Amino acid sequence: MCGILALFDGALSAAELEALCKRLTSLLSHRGPDEVGCHVGGGFALGHARLSIMDPAHGHQPLVHAPTGNAVVHNGEIYNHAELRERAALEAAAARAPPVVYATHSDSESILPLFETHGAHVAAMLDGMFAFVAVRPDGTCVAARDPCGIKPLYRGWSASGRVLFASE
Repeated sequence: MCGILALFDGALSAAELEALCKRLTSLLSHRGPDEVGCHVGGGFALGHARLSIMDPAHGHQPLVHAPTGNAVVHNGEIYNHAELRERAALEAAAARAPPVVYATHSDSESILPLFETHGAHVAAMLDGMFAFVAVRPDGTCVAARDPCGIKPLYRGWSASGRVLFASE
C-alpha cells in the first residue's frame, strides 16, 4: 500500500507547489512509511508515500523519464509489467525509435513508455490492482485505477480551480 497525490494549480510557484506537495504527501505517510517523494513540474506536483516492496533500492517515486520529462506516481501492482516492458521495446524497434531504457526494476516504471506512446489508452493495457497519475511536462495527465477499484483514487477541486487526485 502506498499513498499517491497529484495537484494541479498554475497560480502557485514551483516552491509553493513543492511545499504543498510535501505537506499533503506527509499526511499519507501511514499508507507508505518508507519514504516520501515529490516532483514539481509546470503548474503541477506529484507526491508519493512509499511502502517499499518492488525494487526497494531503486523504485523511488515519483518516477520521471528524463528524455521526455513525463512523470508517474503509482500505487498497487501491475501483474503484466514484464510483458509491457517487452511491448514497449518492440514498439520502439518497429518505429525505429531509440530503445526504451529503464532505470529500475519497478513495475511502476513500465507505465511511462506506454503513456508516452499511447496516452490515456495505457490504462487499458495494465493488468493488476493499481491507481496511477501520469503527467506530461505541459500538465496533460491521465489518472486511472484498476477496473474493480481495488486501489483507491479520488479526485477533488477547489473554488480557486486547484485540481487534486489522491489515494485518500
